[in-house]
Amino acid sequence: MLKPKLKRAVDRYQTTYEGDGQFGLHEIRPLYSDLGLDDENGKYPLHACDQKHVFVHLIKKASQSNNNLQKVAIINAVAEAIGRGGEAKFQTFRDWLFDYLWNVTNTPWKEKKTIQGYAMPRVADEKWYADWYFIMGMYGMCEKGLYRTPQQKSAGLDQVVFPLLHQMKDERASTMVTETIRSALPAEVMNYFSAKSLR
Repeated sequence: MLKPKLKRAVDRYQTTYEGDGQFGLHEIRPLYSDLGLDDENGKYPLHACDQKHVFVHLIKKASQSNNNLQKVAIINAVAEAIGRGGEAKFQTFRDWLFDYLWNVTNTPWKEKKTIQGYAMPRVADEKWYADWYFIMGMYGMCEKGLYRTPQQKSAGLDQVVFPLLHQMKDERASTMVTETIRSALPAEVMNYFSAKSLR
């Protein structure tokens, strides 16, 4: 029974798309945590396209005024949650809790489109660029990630994790993640990557 239905579906697909159908987003490539490859001084630019290279680039250029460490924390949060680029905007400290049984911090994630929430237990990693605790510590200590100005407090942003995202609309937040990723990648391949590359 399954074979005739499958054959009809395949025939219908072939007739409709004439064999030119594509699945997935071929123009957007995944941005893995670490490819473990060297680009050999620019000879292989795709070898430098991973989160580790993006984070190193942002950290080297970090200053008190450019929010690079907050951007590293945002990209890390989105990548670990396999979320949409703008969903980090909804992270609040009030939702976080530490589980003493499992020794993990739970930072629940909320999906923007479905309004579903799910647990995000944070586990330490030996690699600094994949360790949520290290990245959040860097953001908190070096960029005053826990400090809120009086204006931010009066605007109700004292509990939000990433105040940078609250200065923009949801769509712009995702665009900011894309622009941040692309700013750290080789020019000839940067358009292959976006906030969707983290999913």
